[in-house]
Amino acid sequence: MGEFKVTLLIVCIHLYSGIKAYETCMPTECLICDRNVSDFNVTLNASPNTVQKWKEATVICVHNLPLENISISWVVNKNVMEGDHDKTLQIVEITEEKEITCNISSICGNFFNTTTITVEDSNDLVVIIICVVAAFVLLASFAIVMRLIQSKGQAHRETRRRQREQNIQNIHSTATTATNYW
Repeated sequence: MGEFKVTLLIVCIHLYSGIKAYETCMPTECLICDRNVSDFNVTLNASPNTVQKWKEATVICVHNLPLENISISWVVNKNVMEGDHDKTLQIVEITEEKEITCNISSICGNFFNTTTITVEDSNDLVVIIICVVAAFVLLASFAIVMRLIQSKGQAHRETRRRQREQNIQNIHSTATTATNYW
């Protein structure tokens, strides 16, 4: 009986003001808990709002509209996403800033909200530079160690060569001395 009074009141007000009732009247589902259309809202929860390049993000479209006959569509950087949609949008491999809009069409009207996901520059270049410097230091260390080993080996070879020459001279002088006796 209470709905009848509200409807009658709305019709009377519209007729009194000269506006046709079917132009502005709303379905009863939109008047849940004495709310009017301005009480309905759509919010977006992006997780995370700032991502590193080539990472992913999830955007959830939250609303307080009646669940009957709603249609959700997503717009990313002013491009409408094709296909059937639900309240969650998964974006993979983000390389640039994304402006994301969730549009909801319902019996209460059309509602939307927009959020932006920003992209941080990744530290890939810093990591590459650190790796190159570390590789250079490692190779330089190997080269220095090899040079030291080579120098030490060359010193040992030089010492052995001198000992052989000394031994040959000793053998030669012994042979010369032995031939002098004959």
